[in-house]
Amino acid sequence: EVLLRINFNLNIEAPVEPLTWEVAFHDEFGNIWEDEFIIDVEQYAAEVEVGFVEFQNDANGDGFLSPAESASMIIYPRNDGTVMALGVWAKLVAVEPGVSITGCYTESDGGWINCGVGCNCEGVFETALHDLEAETTSDRPILRIDFELASTVALGSLSFGVAFTDNLGLTWTDLVLVDVV
Repeated sequence: EVLLRINFNLNIEAPVEPLTWEVAFHDEFGNIWEDEFIIDVEQYAAEVEVGFVEFQNDANGDGFLSPAESASMIIYPRNDGTVMALGVWAKLVAVEPGVSITGCYTESDGGWINCGVGCNCEGVFETALHDLEAETTSDRPILRIDFELASTVALGSLSFGVAFTDNLGLTWTDLVLVDVV
């Protein structure tokens, strides 16, 4: 019995076509056995987006956002793809004028970990990373954004741009629309 183990890493940009290689086994008597191995390569089909958003701590407690009000937005990620997304973290990538970010956090082991003023949670803690099953919304928040609206913010919708990145370096972006009433 012969056991052959081959370890390899496949570049994310590799073509989506079968990997093929030949192996030849030789013995001390000059015998040769050849075999061909084929491994199918499938396109990475994770698709991370905002699953749902909760608002907490709105300053006047009415459950709606108004100009000059502060609140916390808690974002839960969803993998709408057909394969698991591993090691996902999030960051805020766009915010409209009139919105001041006062804090940014990610959840880890039941507590909130500060992501800094840039609202980028890359490299915070391993335990803060999300492994997202296909077609599933996480039951754990990935990002909490504390913010304050200026008194001059117009009524209507505001958008927050959020990016999700996995351990392969793939990034997806999504928008969170917030009604100001």
